[in-house]
Amino acid sequence: MSPTLATIAFAEPPVALFTNETKVLETRFGRIEVSPAAAITMAQGPHGFASYRRFALANIPGAEERPLKMFQSMEDESLTFIVLPFDKDSGTIAAKDIAEACESCGIAEKNLAILLIVTVRQGKNGEIETTANLRAPLLIDVATRTARQHIFLNGDYAIRHKL
Repeated sequence: MSPTLATIAFAEPPVALFTNETKVLETRFGRIEVSPAAAITMAQGPHGFASYRRFALANIPGAEERPLKMFQSMEDESLTFIVLPFDKDSGTIAAKDIAEACESCGIAEKNLAILLIVTVRQGKNGEIETTANLRAPLLIDVATRTARQHIFLNGDYAIRHKL
């Protein structure tokens, strides 16, 4: 069974890291409060944003019931990725590829949570297009609260998978 969003974002951090402090971030989607102790750390930030290494996973203000979430930089309030928690058992990404990605990233499969980076853009005819990047998901180790963006090199997965 895949770790749930609650496991990633809202579970208490290890006791040694726990503090009652929260940090208020003024994001482009509104104000959010995050616990620095609940940060997800990346050795290298997402592609194109390598210097950003601490993120919080949060609900989008006003859209708490929707599946889309914010992967919010804790270092730059203006940097937010819209993400979609991915069910690794869905078959959309082959189990073999997930296992190889876990091995490459040093994440035990039982501790793996996957987030897909989502893009919302206006199409040629003015319609809104929402796509997810299946080729370069964020792999999160929920046990260590670390993440890495993994790129599947085999080309089987779309960069703009329509949602």
